[in-house]
Amino acid sequence: MSIETVKAFFVQADSDPSLCEKFRSAALDSAEAVSRLGREHGYIFSPEDAMAAFEDYESGELSDEDLDLVSAGGSCPQYPSGQSDTGGGPT
Repeated sequence: MSIETVKAFFVQADSDPSLCEKFRSAALDSAEAVSRLGREHGYIFSPEDAMAAFEDYESGELSDEDLDLVSAGGSCPQYPSGQSDTGGGPT
């Protein structure tokens, strides 16, 4: 779907300690794992969308509104490793 969907998932993960822990684990695994976890919670987005959202966050290209969304509680999100289940390596 879209990067906006990923950001909405970040907000949910940040507000739910149990989901936040799962999110951190998925993010350390791969963008594909983040995408799968999002799907389990009703957020449909591709691994590429997940990586794009993380790259926006990392590069400082997020608007003030986006920063508010992804840093609501400060505990999530964590960055994915950049690996995918399809054999991609770190970026």
